[in-house]
Amino acid sequence: MSSLDTLPAPDPTRGYRTLREHNEYLEDGDADCLVIDEAQIYPTIQVKNGDIIKPTVTNEKVDNIFITRDETLRKRFVRCLRVNGLIPSLEMIRDYDNYVNIENSRLIRFNQIIAGFILHLWQLLLNFYVFIYPFALHSNEELGQEFSKSMDWKKGLIRTFEWHPEGLKCAVCHINDCIYIYSANTSLIALLKHINQSKVMAMSWSPTREEILVVCCQSAIIIWTVDSNSQQLRPKSESIRIINKGFKSPLTDLSFDPSGQFLVACSPQSSMLYIIDIDKLSIDKTIRRFGVCFTRLFWSPDGNRLMTSTTGHYICVFETKNWSSAKWSENFSDICQTACWSRPNGRILLFTSRDNPTVFAIPFYDSPQPNDVGGTRKCLEVLDLSERQFPNGVKVGGNIHQMIWDKNSERLAISFKDNNEYIALYKTVIRSNLEVTPIGFIHGVSTEIPLVLTFHNTFRSGSLLTICWNSGVVSYIPLQFDSKANKSMYTKGTPRPLTSFCVTSPNVSIQSHGTSFRGTPFRMSTTFNSPVNHLNPNDSVLSPKRPLLFTQLANNSLHDTSYNSLQ
Repeated sequence: MSSLDTLPAPDPTRGYRTLREHNEYLEDGDADCLVIDEAQIYPTIQVKNGDIIKPTVTNEKVDNIFITRDETLRKRFVRCLRVNGLIPSLEMIRDYDNYVNIENSRLIRFNQIIAGFILHLWQLLLNFYVFIYPFALHSNEELGQEFSKSMDWKKGLIRTFEWHPEGLKCAVCHINDCIYIYSANTSLIALLKHINQSKVMAMSWSPTREEILVVCCQSAIIIWTVDSNSQQLRPKSESIRIINKGFKSPLTDLSFDPSGQFLVACSPQSSMLYIIDIDKLSIDKTIRRFGVCFTRLFWSPDGNRLMTSTTGHYICVFETKNWSSAKWSENFSDICQTACWSRPNGRILLFTSRDNPTVFAIPFYDSPQPNDVGGTRKCLEVLDLSERQFPNGVKVGGNIHQMIWDKNSERLAISFKDNNEYIALYKTVIRSNLEVTPIGFIHGVSTEIPLVLTFHNTFRSGSLLTICWNSGVVSYIPLQFDSKANKSMYTKGTPRPLTSFCVTSPNVSIQSHGTSFRGTPFRMSTTFNSPVNHLNPNDSVLSPKRPLLFTQLANNSLHDTSYNSLQ
């Protein structure tokens, strides 16, 4: 059974965007709410397609405007070798069919046989290389679309979005690779633009230097110094530093660790992790793992572990003392799509693969030691998010695109690749076990698709989910709840951590309130009631013979929701 079965059916004729959550109830409205946190107003961000100057893209070449004259095979080979390289030159000889006379034709046929034999050996070597490095022949645009955090990196108006870890300041990268800095303290919007700033994949603020923003482009790493007190809309040339040597491009991800000690970058066409020294503008250290390349980086909140998704069918987790690693390959039939750590201690790692709509977890009970990453050796199932169609015709779920956890691991948001209009929102409770409770679906107005999801970790009134929509709108959705009331459904006792690490609790009543912030009702969605279900006897949480992470729930009603009643 899909875990989406217990969520309320979304409205297929939605004309409103989700505005907020209030104590596990989602509210829709016809206008975005103004978010204020301790007298600071969040900036209004809307990217308009007509305001963006896009670079001209054409497939025309300069050679197309010239008329090709007759040349001998030798001259054509030399010219093609200079312009295109050896392999296209050999292909030109193999396909050459302009025989001038019988003497030359014999020599040409002999050269064609030699060229064909060399090309055959080259193809065999290339097939072996692609078997080890599956993304070696992909173009930069294909790699950007595949490994970017954005749902539509190539055509979406917003490519990436990054909150500053210590303040109300954010960086927004547009489709034309221009970066704008928004802040609550000023109405000025700084513009970061450079000729080497093309095909931006990721951005990362320095946790220890408020003014440092590092931009990961496919062929360069750009370090901006953004002075928040400056009145200039364009930073001076002294505020930019560039690293374009020492790594294999294209880069697809870059991130500071929470302490600001390490800055790590990776490429899906390189088997090395690059640790960067921004003061020396050089690669300080490289970590190599033969036979696999790295695509995405996920730091644990304490900075002691770094999880990396790879081009192989497994994930790697590094400890940052000796940079030793361990890999998990169970339940993987494809590459890892996304992951997130529990906060603030990084005790649980959630992840999912590209072709599997299931969320798995790895518990890490102890701190890592030198040459010992820690963690259980099995990947344990948490959520099944298989596609589900509601009676009203709305389809939700499927393969996952992005998954993020808030600052205290109380809200989990998941976006999907297949049915990408809806974002599933869950309440999570971590004590000796992990408990997941469905809340509902977050959505935009009709035809809007979420491109990028992120939480603002300094928001004090609950959690603040930030969504970049494909319409260019950046919306803030306050998730307001009482953390003290965010308790487990088990009121008497606690499930044993060794026999049941994760239990899903059905929500007794899930509904969307039809109340706008102006106090007038505008829409009432259907109330969806789900009875409290008891556990299947075949999947007992108390049986030490069957350790389960996710406990399947039966359809029988149970009035007593205490832990003792589950026995």
